[in-house]
Amino acid sequence: MIISACLTSLSAQSTIPSAEIETIPIVFMDSKKRIFDGLIEVPPEESRNGYAVMMLGGGLVSGLDWEVPPILSISGNWIRDGKTISTALLNRGFIVMRWRSIYRGDPKFAKDPLMADSPRFEETVAHARLALARFRKQKTVPADNIFLIGRSLGARRATILLAENPKLPGLVFLAGASLVNTDEQELSQLVEQAQTEFHEQDRNQDGKLGQRERADPESRKDIDIHEHTIRQLSKSPERWRVAKVKDRFGFPFGSETINATRTPTLSIVGSLDKRWVAASYAMCAVQRAYDNDQFSNVVVENLGHHLGQEKAGQVTHPKFGVISNAKVGPIDPAVIERICNWLDEKTKTSESGK
Repeated sequence: MIISACLTSLSAQSTIPSAEIETIPIVFMDSKKRIFDGLIEVPPEESRNGYAVMMLGGGLVSGLDWEVPPILSISGNWIRDGKTISTALLNRGFIVMRWRSIYRGDPKFAKDPLMADSPRFEETVAHARLALARFRKQKTVPADNIFLIGRSLGARRATILLAENPKLPGLVFLAGASLVNTDEQELSQLVEQAQTEFHEQDRNQDGKLGQRERADPESRKDIDIHEHTIRQLSKSPERWRVAKVKDRFGFPFGSETINATRTPTLSIVGSLDKRWVAASYAMCAVQRAYDNDQFSNVVVENLGHHLGQEKAGQVTHPKFGVISNAKVGPIDPAVIERICNWLDEKTKTSESGK
């Protein structure tokens, strides 16, 4: 289990010219006869590492490139994090599959890029299943050599796919949502209390608690505010954890699947993302209770839900009124580096274990 408040600087990586990337358009159809478009991107054969990544966007609908429109971006330009992440993965030798969870011909989306015909959650799970099946049908890599990257609610869908396909090699959560069944209000209060205690105990204000500053100095190692918070939550799980292993749709919560499969999992969340950083602390506490050392959590300072910069302030749309309380920037390059390095490491581990 790894808790970190910062990421290392970017290292130089070779870039594959876009002309050398093969793009395979794909489509699949759901039970309502709606058509969904996607693509598989394939690096040159000599660059491939034998593994692939399927990307699951956040919310109930997402664009092919995980687009954020100019009205919601700090720069006033389109943000396309999905494309950015895909490019980085291709340069590391991964085949990448992405799809547009907005169905072809959606009349709401046609009128405004902020709108889409919103499906029920269980429908989005069905779409994720169809996307994985379509990806496997292409046979670009062995069926169980596919990592999943899930953004926000996409992380929840990733764990459901894992429960149904337990041989998948690993998962990456980007601000993963709804992975642990908690009393959110109680969890939030306990997190706030733990972090207040941290600042009171941090007498030299260096952002760490040394052995002499801690009330429970069980180790000599200094701990940061994130580690302190997880330890405090671990002391009283009965106060914030709801003892249900499945949701109202009958899907197991991600915390249970990750424990049951012991699948290597990396969770990355921004410190400004208060709701889901608290949930990530809870996820860590649960996995520690299960003695699962295959789960790693990274908290990145000063980044928001999109794992990019955030600028607070109401964003008002001329037709829909206030649509957000912040503008966002593109995903931080160091986050992408951390994802790629972790996936590289896990491909080597998977190969050595075969």
